[in-house]
Amino acid sequence: MGSDDKRWWDIISVACKPGAGEAAWSEGLHRELCKLPVDEILAFDRWFEDRACDANRHDLIVAKYYATGFGGDDGMYYFRCWLVAQGRTAYYNALANADSLADLDLSDDAEAEIFGAAQRAWATVTGRSTDDYDPGVSEQPIGNEMTGEVWDDDDPAEMQRRLPRLVAKYGGQYE
Repeated sequence: MGSDDKRWWDIISVACKPGAGEAAWSEGLHRELCKLPVDEILAFDRWFEDRACDANRHDLIVAKYYATGFGGDDGMYYFRCWLVAQGRTAYYNALANADSLADLDLSDDAEAEIFGAAQRAWATVTGRSTDDYDPGVSEQPIGNEMTGEVWDDDDPAEMQRRLPRLVAKYGGQYE
């Protein structure tokens, strides 16, 4: 991990205070990103999308759905944004073991529509419309393919084996 990775996680930690909620996170990210030059805002946006893309994994999506009962493509993308907002430690713990999501508060559907903060910051800094925004890549990976081992998430024994702490915490409330 380079120094930029640490820098971007530092911005997340300043802007996305635990318990503050989606609106405060979005405003915090906007405020912090507006302090940066345009090229760095674009770099942050690409970094953020890469983190969201990396979290598009079967185990994480199943864990989120099991705990909250909510799904859908948009909701799962917002969950991945929410996961980034939880900070570096929580994010990498979840990538290493989806069951670590049991350590987090998955209330409020565990979703955050904060992906547009960089675009809004870019518009503020440049004085241009968000319609003119171009992050400098041909296509952002919002709809990237889910990765990871697929298992039978309708099998209670398999869920217990793979996500024991989440099963204990949420008790199959949405089965």
